[in-house]
Amino acid sequence: MQLKSYTLLERVKDDFGSIPEGFLDDLPEGKSFVYLTSCRDSRMIFMEPSPKQVTGFTVEEMMAGGIDMQISRIHPDDLAGLYDKALRIIRQNGTAAQHGGRITPLTLEYRIRRADGKWRVVRETKLFSYCKDGSHDRVLGKLVDVTERAANDRYEAEQFLADPRNEYPILDALYKFKKNTEKQPIVPSAEAAIVMPAGIRALTRREKEILQLIGAGHSTKQIADHLFISVNTVQTHRSNLLQKLQVKNSMELIREVSKAFWL
Repeated sequence: MQLKSYTLLERVKDDFGSIPEGFLDDLPEGKSFVYLTSCRDSRMIFMEPSPKQVTGFTVEEMMAGGIDMQISRIHPDDLAGLYDKALRIIRQNGTAAQHGGRITPLTLEYRIRRADGKWRVVRETKLFSYCKDGSHDRVLGKLVDVTERAANDRYEAEQFLADPRNEYPILDALYKFKKNTEKQPIVPSAEAAIVMPAGIRALTRREKEILQLIGAGHSTKQIADHLFISVNTVQTHRSNLLQKLQVKNSMELIREVSKAFWL
């Protein structure tokens, strides 16, 4: 059964405009959702159906957490590649919009951690609506859980490389490098303490609590409510964390901690 419906299609056309043919076709039930955001107003226009089956969070929880929460759920090893690709496409589209050129959709595939702690592979496709000055106004996106397909792709790739008829030295070298550099999740232990960045060892108990909540995707207000402290106090702890770990924002903060262990 597909999620595509006349109602959803009409809503997208009314709030966003024309879309590529087939954009709403590949939406398996229970494994996908569509969203529309206004960049100028910094607000979510709609998200259908609920993202809870994919992410484990409700629409309200995702909106309350904001962009920091969404970024914090992405696997640290995937962040750099996503940033590089997104920057390239967005800059390209900005120039194209000013000169009446073709706007390119942005498609990203990465791992996210659900509310229950399980990792899933998702494919996110974004369409951009631009103003004449090249600034983007609205973003229409769809997010699809492709974990099973990704696992099958890995299996088929390994089978291909295992076949002696497929001798490609460059593939063998890249595959060995990939396997040797892949990070495996470990539990906090003496082993983790050895590789843990010095700044983390200097954190207070409260700072570690807040760091864990940031990694879980909680907003500043949610952290304040959870720990029964003021929002200003949480913001002070955030500033101290950034300073001690020598990073500029929450994304870099989570990435730095991930060098030692997955939050």
